[in-house]
Amino acid sequence: MKKISIYINLLIVPFVFFSCGVEEIKDPRLEVAIISPRVNPTTARSIVLKDQKFVYEARVKGGESSSYKWLVDDEQIATTLRSDSISYDTEGFRKARFEAANNSYEGSAEVLLYVVERAASFEDLPLAENSFWAGVDNAGTVSTFTSGNIPFSNTSPKDTIDYLEFGYSNITDSTNVNYANYGVFQLIASRNNYGIARTPESGKLKMMFDGEYSPMSIEVANNPLVVQTARGDFDIYEEDDTTIVSFANGDFYNLEIRGLLDDTTTTETVISSPLVSKSSNILTVQNSWLNQELITLGLVKGLEFTINTSKVDSTGVITYPTRFNIDNLILLNDGGEIINEINN
Repeated sequence: MKKISIYINLLIVPFVFFSCGVEEIKDPRLEVAIISPRVNPTTARSIVLKDQKFVYEARVKGGESSSYKWLVDDEQIATTLRSDSISYDTEGFRKARFEAANNSYEGSAEVLLYVVERAASFEDLPLAENSFWAGVDNAGTVSTFTSGNIPFSNTSPKDTIDYLEFGYSNITDSTNVNYANYGVFQLIASRNNYGIARTPESGKLKMMFDGEYSPMSIEVANNPLVVQTARGDFDIYEEDDTTIVSFANGDFYNLEIRGLLDDTTTTETVISSPLVSKSSNILTVQNSWLNQELITLGLVKGLEFTINTSKVDSTGVITYPTRFNIDNLILLNDGGEIINEINN
């Protein structure tokens, strides 16, 4: 996963009375936070890979060290801020809880920990700073790369044709010469490696798994070239910029994700991410990473990514760049256990 610290806090602030006959509370307030494993602050969930070594670690302010306690699935594993190094060799979920107290207060922080075998963060792929990978050569060669035990297909560039399917990048600097094609559009640069994707003109891109899995979640983001073209910053087809292809009112550019039940059959459920749209002369752009839950797709053999846009010609061919970015794709080999826990 990404190298940032996200905290789940339980902040307990004492009420202080100064009226006659009431003693002022002198004990410090109590703050409790889980800092490892890294926690999604919205869902209070955390992901670790199977067999990945880590420690449970908390941060406390105003607590008595004798009260510190780590419990996992109601079993006490430590009485300190940090546990011993630990790893899990089976997939599944675990409820981790840290407790602390002082003379006046008790506090705790909880996280639902998912142990998974397949989680693509792209951080395990070697990449120089401000660079990208879009294929093994410039000859249109088909190959596969793997991140977090999830395989991704790639067709390398050839002649004037850019890569197809998936690659990866860490470009966030808008002044980088490769930013438009291989960067990620976000107001605040806050990402290391991430996945890049380019579909054929049909806008459809299939990703087949090596078995049946339950997709849990994915993060998606805009490609800069798509945003720049929608704004009319430059025209991708005419060097003299005489043809205007920027967005008009009613135009849209969405990314849809469906599960693949086999090579051709998709789920009825679709997860849609609006990336760019224009209405009432206002251009709305997704300018940060968007986390999408995929739980409702169920057990599938792959994913189908579809660019649904108003920018098509009379034959249905997309006339815009067919690019987007992905990160933190998580697949569960759960047999329904984790899915049922989440849905309940």
